[in-house]
Amino acid sequence: MSFNVNNKFSVEGVQQLSTFELQTLSNLYLPLISGDALTLYLALMHLPRMNHNKIVHTVLLDQIGITGPNFVRAREKLEGFGLMSTFEQVLTLESQWVYEMHAPIKNDEFLSDKLLVKVLVNQVGESQFHWLKDKLLEQPPTIEGKNITKGFFDIIHEDNFDHIPELATPQTFQASPLKTAEVKNEPSLDLKLMQSLLVSFNISKQDLQAISPDLMLWKRLYGLDELKLVHLIQKNIGVNHQINVKAIDQQLRNDFQNQQSQSVTAERKIEVEVNVPKNKTDQKAPTSAAEQLFKQAQSVQPLEFLADIRNQTGGIISSSERNSIEQLIKYNRLPDEVINMEIYVLSVLEKRTTLPRAVLESTYSDWSQAKLKTAQDVVTHLQKRERNRKTKQQARKSATYQKQTAETQPDWQHQQVTQVSDQEQAALKQTLSQMDAKRQEKEKNNS
Repeated sequence: MSFNVNNKFSVEGVQQLSTFELQTLSNLYLPLISGDALTLYLALMHLPRMNHNKIVHTVLLDQIGITGPNFVRAREKLEGFGLMSTFEQVLTLESQWVYEMHAPIKNDEFLSDKLLVKVLVNQVGESQFHWLKDKLLEQPPTIEGKNITKGFFDIIHEDNFDHIPELATPQTFQASPLKTAEVKNEPSLDLKLMQSLLVSFNISKQDLQAISPDLMLWKRLYGLDELKLVHLIQKNIGVNHQINVKAIDQQLRNDFQNQQSQSVTAERKIEVEVNVPKNKTDQKAPTSAAEQLFKQAQSVQPLEFLADIRNQTGGIISSSERNSIEQLIKYNRLPDEVINMEIYVLSVLEKRTTLPRAVLESTYSDWSQAKLKTAQDVVTHLQKRERNRKTKQQARKSATYQKQTAETQPDWQHQQVTQVSDQEQAALKQTLSQMDAKRQEKEKNNS
C-alpha cells in the first residue's frame, strides 16, 4: 500500500544523542541530507515513545512545517545515509509505519569511508572538506614528560586475590525462534534444517531467508512441513542455483485443484467407513461436537478446512476463494484456528455456498480488532454479541420502539449461537466425523 499522511506511525530506537554525535550530524551529515531531513530526524528522535497510541503523520508534518512529498523525500535521505529504518505494517484496510532511529557514526568512521567522503567532497568542496577533517579529527595536545602513573596491580598485588571464590557467571537463556513461535502458538520454519538438506544443491540459508515469506505462506496454506518444502525446492532449482518460486506456487495450486477433482470418489468411500463402529480402545475422542470442532480448527490449515466442508456438500473451492484465504494468511493478524472458525461460521452456520472476499475481509477485520486468538475466543465473542443483541431487542420492545435501523454489521452477528437444536448437533457431529475420517485416509495414503 502507498504512503498516506493520514496513516499512523510510532518511533523506536535511540532517543538521545551525545554532544559528539550532534557535532557529526551538523558538520558531516547536514550537507548531504538537507535541512528538511535534519529537522525530521530531530523531531522523530525526540518524539515520546508510545507503545499503543500511534501518531498520525499530519500531526508531525504540521509540527515541522513540511508537505507530504517533502516528508517522503526527507525520510528517504535519512534511510539512505543510515540514520533511520522504515517498516510498513500492512493492516486490513490501511498501513501503519514504524520508524527506527539510528545514531550517526563517529567522525573517524565517517571520514574513513571512501564513499561517504567522495559524496561529501562533491557537496562542500575540497577546501571545506579538509578544514572539517582537520577540526573534527584534531588530536589532543601531547603532555611532555615521562608517564609514571601507577597501575591497578601496582597498588593491589595479585596474591591478594588467591582466596577469593570464583563467581559463577550468570546464565542468560535466549529462546530460539522455534520455541518463541511455539509459545505464541504461531507456525515457524526451521531454516537451519532445510539448509542442511539443501547443501548439495548450493542453497544457502540466505537464499531460504529471502523466500521465507513464501515458505511460511505455503506451510500455512497447504499444511506442508520442512521436508516437503525441501522436496519442492529440490525439484524447482533453476540456473545459477536460483529457487523458482513461481513454479513451486503453480505446482501447489495445480496439486490442490487435482485433489479437489478426486474428492467425490474419496467422499463416497468415507461415507461407508464412518458408519463402522469405532474401536473401543479409542478413549481420546472429543466428548462433544464443540470440542471436536475446536480440535479440527486447531489441527487443519484453512484451505484444507474449507475443502473438507465443501466435500460434504459436493462443492469446490474457487480460485478467488483460494486467493482470498491466501490474503487473510498474509495479513498475519489472526491465528489459523480463528480463520478456520471464520470459515465455519460463514459456510456452515450462515450456509453460504461461496465466500466473497469482501465478506471474508470484513469479518477478519472485525475479529482482528476484537483480538480473538483461539477458537474458544470466537465462540465467546459470538455469544456475547448475541446476548447484547437480545438485550437491545428486549429494551426496544419494552420501550415500544419499533423503528428499524440499518444494520452494518456482518450477517453472522444475528446467528443464534447459544441455541442449537439436537438435529443440528447431530448434523455437526456427522460433518466433523466425515472431515476427520477423510484426513485420516489422506494421512494413511501418504504414509
